[in-house]
Amino acid sequence: MTPGTGSYSWNDYNGDGVPQLNEFEIAVFSDQANYIRIFSTTDEYVKVFFNQFNAVVNFNPAALFTNQKKPFWTKFSILSSVRFDNRITASGGIDAWNPFPRSIADTVLLSTQSNSRHSLFFDRSSSKFAADVSWQDQQTRQLLASGLETRAQEAYSMTIRWNMTTWLGLQQKVEVSNKSSNADAYVSRNFNIDGNENNTQLSFQPGSTYRFTLSYRYKEKKTLLLKV
Repeated sequence: MTPGTGSYSWNDYNGDGVPQLNEFEIAVFSDQANYIRIFSTTDEYVKVFFNQFNAVVNFNPAALFTNQKKPFWTKFSILSSVRFDNRITASGGIDAWNPFPRSIADTVLLSTQSNSRHSLFFDRSSSKFAADVSWQDQQTRQLLASGLETRAQEAYSMTIRWNMTTWLGLQQKVEVSNKSSNADAYVSRNFNIDGNENNTQLSFQPGSTYRFTLSYRYKEKKTLLLKV
């Protein structure tokens, strides 16, 4: 094609002189836009199976002791939720009925998404002191024209809420997370990010007409570019 009329540029990252799929990028300058991407469409359809799994568990033992003194252990409660969405080719066989994506073979997988969150609460409804610990996991895996691509995000967090007096309150949240991406074709763009976050809020409310909040947030991220 005429130089400068395309959308992509080629960067020979490995220096072998052979154009490869992961070496084409959106052109920064118009004079480098010498390539375009073309998709070939057909009238051939592929049979696909969909399956979805949802589950929510809410365990609140305090609800069992409404008219009597509650034991100390009833201050704890659990809330868990999971969801899986999968798309499988017709050749998947029994995998078409399998809702758990981590055990599905890549050869029959078109896309899968999973989300889960699990939290343990202490005295959740208390106006004096409450705390919770949570774990959240998100996974996405899909088959693209360039190959399989996987994205994942995982986080552990702890939150403490303490109303020291009727007019002074403290909230503290700490989180440790990890975010990653992995692609078959664009291996030079794979990454793994570790994160740490600390969020502190001190609230001062002497009356019902106004409120002051002093907050401090510290966030750190470390990126690891995976080797090709």
